[in-house]
Amino acid sequence: GKRDRARVQLKRAARLEPANVEVWLALAELEVDAGKGDQALAAMDSLARAYPGDSKGFRALGMLFGDRGDTARAERALRRAVQIDERDHEAWALLAQAHDRADRFADAEDAYAKALAGDPDNLELLLSAGRVALKIDAVERARLWFERVLAISEEPEIAVRVSFAYLAADRPEDASEVLERARRRGVHEPRLGYYAGLVHEKLRRFDRAAVAYADVPRSSELYVEAQIRRGNALSLARAHPRATETFRKLLEERPDQPEAHRGYARALERSGALREAERVLRRAVERWRMPEIYEALAANLQRQGRGGEAVSLLERAVAEKPEEKTLRFVLAAAYERYGKVDESLSHMRAILDEDPNDPRALNFVGYVLADSGRDLDAAERMVRRALELKPDSG
Repeated sequence: GKRDRARVQLKRAARLEPANVEVWLALAELEVDAGKGDQALAAMDSLARAYPGDSKGFRALGMLFGDRGDTARAERALRRAVQIDERDHEAWALLAQAHDRADRFADAEDAYAKALAGDPDNLELLLSAGRVALKIDAVERARLWFERVLAISEEPEIAVRVSFAYLAADRPEDASEVLERARRRGVHEPRLGYYAGLVHEKLRRFDRAAVAYADVPRSSELYVEAQIRRGNALSLARAHPRATETFRKLLEERPDQPEAHRGYARALERSGALREAERVLRRAVERWRMPEIYEALAANLQRQGRGGEAVSLLERAVAEKPEEKTLRFVLAAAYERYGKVDESLSHMRAILDEDPNDPRALNFVGYVLADSGRDLDAAERMVRRALELKPDSG
């Protein structure tokens, strides 16, 4: 821990052997750890003067700054590295990543391209170049980067990653095409069918989603979830007999899946069998007493015009499990739908008394106040606070 003495010794070593990269790197790391980033850069300048044409010192310093989360100085160090040696493709890759972290996506794509000039088949660099191109709406360039990726590797994992990049850029059609192309090649990878189903669902192509989910085999850990989603997709595609049959078969195989019971009930409802759906949910409630199933049963009762029963059901559930916050949310929402606005607000405010920074409760109270024309200033403050706490919430 004697940094000053360490610094003295390292500077002596540097005077004795000024072209020794390890000495300058040790000195630079000492300065970075002491919070003296500019001195670390100055140390590397000394090395560059002593050993012109060698970029590895600045490249290593850029990595060091990046590891410490100092993106600005990482970029400065790496720019010096590529100025010293523009063929330092490793430094270009690191600079691209630093630009990427700083949200300078056009600069990042340019740096990735220069890194790829020295390593043209690097899948990670190609994927990153395509991803940042999408972020600046350079869709055709992104497509070219990704086509190179898919030409180099037919691994299912790569197709999944390319499709996720398209999804993140809100381009589900492109994501779907990548996954379907991989499936047409006959690649037997359960995730391809599963993710293709998710993308088709997002595009509201429920019949195609059901076909994709059907490709997930029983041996896969995704099988149960795929069958639940398949049944729901068939139900949304109005293929009601096939939907309910899918759920019945799944429950014969895996009767211990509460989410399958909930999905089966919703499919029965969509087919018009509300009372049969109610029976399924009541049996599931007795077995699991989970908030999600209580919520599904309450919603079923409300859709039957039995809102009072729904509220009573949830009141009993909350009395049994007052510590279950999700149940209290569901009860508050049921009160609001049933016209008991004051009771709804009272329950949600009790949650806020316990946790003033619960974004769901803040949003709920703010929404109900605004919807009923009450205390609009407070409503706005609450919703704004909810957005601060959860900025990605639609």
